[in-house]
Amino acid sequence: MHFIKLFGSGLNSKSSDPREKVWAEFHCSLCNEDTEIDVTGRRNTFQFDVERRCPKCGQLHAGDKALNLQAKLDKLTSDKSRIQIEIERLEKELNLQKIT
Repeated sequence: MHFIKLFGSGLNSKSSDPREKVWAEFHCSLCNEDTEIDVTGRRNTFQFDVERRCPKCGQLHAGDKALNLQAKLDKLTSDKSRIQIEIERLEKELNLQKIT
């Protein structure tokens, strides 16, 4: 997600009215979700350039999605190998039971 703009009733106000809010809008380039974060009272210290995880798709950036898919593929491949070994072991045990 990347920063788009600041908006709100307290953006150009010098008063300390707690009802005047300032929001930061962020956009996810993967799923086109727009998210608003309340930065009232912390606008000067808020880090606008930090990568944020999208609340809708859960990705940080396009590379993050690729890494997540690769990790999922690696896990499934590992599970497949483990399951195949277990199947072969059970087949051998079953064949031994049939012989005796």
